[in-house]
Amino acid sequence: MFLGCGLLYVLFFAVLGLAGPGITTSISLGALAVGAIVTGAPHYGATLLRVYEQREDRRRYALLAVWFSGGLVALFGLSLYWPSLGVFLVSLYFIWNPWHYSGQNYGLAMMFLRRRGIEVTPIARRFFYGSFILSAFLAMVAMNAPRPASAQETATGAKLIAPFYHFEPLTLPAPLLTTLDRRA
Repeated sequence: MFLGCGLLYVLFFAVLGLAGPGITTSISLGALAVGAIVTGAPHYGATLLRVYEQREDRRRYALLAVWFSGGLVALFGLSLYWPSLGVFLVSLYFIWNPWHYSGQNYGLAMMFLRRRGIEVTPIARRFFYGSFILSAFLAMVAMNAPRPASAQETATGAKLIAPFYHFEPLTLPAPLLTTLDRRA
């Protein structure tokens, strides 16, 4: 659980969160990146095993594993010459992340339920899956909601990756957010 399910990863970011923004001045960006990679390594290893371990899986995921990955490498290379493409890729990555992690958490939860011998009915599975979809959706909406000017400066500074690359929120329109807030 500590390594395989990411509890070390959670602990790493809890420590960073409790330390506050001052941690960025006392620890180098490289050390933070190494910490994230070391604690996230089980995730990457599990993904590599899932995609490349079995011959039929290599065939099944060839489009994503080879062609999509090659396309991303090309886009990253182009973003060195067109920073606006880099901003788009960073923003797309941050917006897509809640969906990715929500889907993984659903898969892990279902795996652990099956291992315990707990049968999940199809309707319960749909509701369970829906709860994970809604959590991803809420995170996406929250990160793309408009921010006051003072908060926007702080948020942009905190998410700055390099002098040219940063997360650019979609800034969802207020009427849409009001509608979503009424439905919640």
